[in-house]
Amino acid sequence: MLAYDGVNAFELGLAVEVFGLTDMGIDWYRLVVCSEHPRRPLAANNGIRIVADDGLRTLALANTIIVPGWSHIEHIPSVTLLDTLRRAHQRGVRIASICSGVFILAAAGLLDGRRATAHWAQAELLSSRYPAVNVDPNVLYVDDGDIMSSAEFPEVLRPRSAASSRETFFQESLTDGPVLTGRFCEPSTTVVSVLPLDS
Repeated sequence: MLAYDGVNAFELGLAVEVFGLTDMGIDWYRLVVCSEHPRRPLAANNGIRIVADDGLRTLALANTIIVPGWSHIEHIPSVTLLDTLRRAHQRGVRIASICSGVFILAAAGLLDGRRATAHWAQAELLSSRYPAVNVDPNVLYVDDGDIMSSAEFPEVLRPRSAASSRETFFQESLTDGPVLTGRFCEPSTTVVSVLPLDS
């Protein structure tokens, strides 16, 4: 999981809650929050400070990288961060952006010639700044196998089998009062589902 100045604290926190669960068995994710500047306080979008203990080198061990929303979409991320994401993608790491985190993937060139989505309020800006990206503002998420983008938070939280990154284990309920739950299925297969509270 990436953290940086301007990270969306809500999206970072929810992703940490889902992927950082500690009672899901030995095959659940081992979550590490990484930053270009480890142990230095980062200013989140709402003014709170976040400290990541691990640096970007830790991403060399990752199988999945989550890129939460970023409030500085008018800026270009650092070359170091962009190069780290490019190298990870070349190694075959799955990368998922949440909401405005898609701007970081676009800046890295990882979405060139590919379909992606963003929050409806940012889709036009993404399209104009990165014309090589095929921005689809009419969907909640785009799963392009090794790269996933979401227009809003819950859609990207779909842990998938390491054996088949195209398999989907996400279930939605259109009833009121959803709650995000996770459960262990079988080795290297996880399920995250949205269920009504009365289930």
